[in-house]
Amino acid sequence: MRGFLLILLAAVLSFSAYAQSSSYSMSNNNDIQVKPYNWCFKFGYQMFSNPISTDLFKTNTVHGVFKETSRSMYSNFTFGIYKKFGIKERPKRALRERYVEAGIKFRDRSWSDLVGLKYEFIAAPPLSFSQNTQERLSFNSRLSIDVMLAKFLNLGVGAAFLTDYTALPQSLFSPSVGMTFPVWRFNLTGHFHYFTNFNQVSLWNFSGGVLYNINFGRSAWR
Repeated sequence: MRGFLLILLAAVLSFSAYAQSSSYSMSNNNDIQVKPYNWCFKFGYQMFSNPISTDLFKTNTVHGVFKETSRSMYSNFTFGIYKKFGIKERPKRALRERYVEAGIKFRDRSWSDLVGLKYEFIAAPPLSFSQNTQERLSFNSRLSIDVMLAKFLNLGVGAAFLTDYTALPQSLFSPSVGMTFPVWRFNLTGHFHYFTNFNQVSLWNFSGGVLYNINFGRSAWR
């Protein structure tokens, strides 16, 4: 009888420990589900206009400059990974907790400032709207540190270069400024880029397109 009681007691203690562990695991999982995502990945397609010399502004009207830079367009494939800062939770935390406790699925609509690394590949040949169909860019890639502030403002600083690594010493310094408009899981973007080697090269252009946003990485410690 004593042996049976000891076995029964051990079984009860074991079940109690398992139940507490399961309860903690479920509670911890619920806590994680309540929290917003800390990272996002963006990829998409943009049209990249023909880069033109800044000297063109001295000799042309605004219409002439726009006509020159839009006479050919390049396909731009964009990929970026970003860390979120200053997250504004949507829905609010209390409502998120009620949803999780009730087992109701909800979409994380939180927004934040972003800092990340963006790579752009510019495909050739361009879609040409002029007689010059032989035009080629002196670079086909752009790598930049990208910052998104106040939900819409987009700033970047990086380099434009050929994917042939021997051409990296001839890379161009390339800052950018633009706007990003979130629409559900998509971002509508528009940017102005500047390219220079701090010597004879001084170019600018614009780009616009659509990016798809994927959030990931909820922290257990946040």
